[in-house]
Amino acid sequence: MGAEIRVFHDLDELHRAAAQHIARALHRAIRDRGWAFLALPAGPFARPVYEELCSASLDWSKVEFFFHEERGVPPGHPASAFAEADLRLFDNPRIGTHQVHRVEGESNDLDEAAARYAEELPEAFDTMLFEPGDDGHLGALLPGSPAFDEDERLVVPLRVPTKPVRRVTFTPRPILDAREAVVLAHGAHKAEVVARVLEGDEEPRALPAALLRGRAWFLDAAAASRLRSTST
Repeated sequence: MGAEIRVFHDLDELHRAAAQHIARALHRAIRDRGWAFLALPAGPFARPVYEELCSASLDWSKVEFFFHEERGVPPGHPASAFAEADLRLFDNPRIGTHQVHRVEGESNDLDEAAARYAEELPEAFDTMLFEPGDDGHLGALLPGSPAFDEDERLVVPLRVPTKPVRRVTFTPRPILDAREAVVLAHGAHKAEVVARVLEGDEEPRALPAALLRGRAWFLDAAAASRLRSTST
């Protein structure tokens, strides 16, 4: 399945379109099954998407929220994926606390926290939000990550070279099983990894963002500048 590639010259338009794509996926799930499942990222790149989602016409009371990565920090820490979403998305009277599934990143035993979190995951997510790293990593899934050796576990703890070093991440299986995924990339520094993923043939173990090769990519012109073609 080929990727859906959309290129924008305006960042506000890019973020708005990505949020609308996510909202449509959630709306379809609610229409078809009565409930929807969304997996969110860590990192400030999601802020404008969250802000756009806040104005989406959607029955938010029927959406459950998860995180495909979390840092080993308390929920109020600036590096926490939960804290970012709590500040910019969950401050919504239509979203109840029971709908938000938080990784216990502050736990001293992240193995146990990861195992508990795995028990909460749905069979498949309706959509996920990602940004590829400049080297092709996805959150805590770095090139060569031991998470690629996991056949059974859906969520695992890891240590990474950058702070906070303690992380919890989905293994590849929940990412591949998701019904949809939205990938954002903007800036010339993303052009190389975008081209490697969308027009190359590297395996996900070496280039984790390749897990998203057939998904919906929302790019600005600079991030798309090394692509030979931007047709969908």
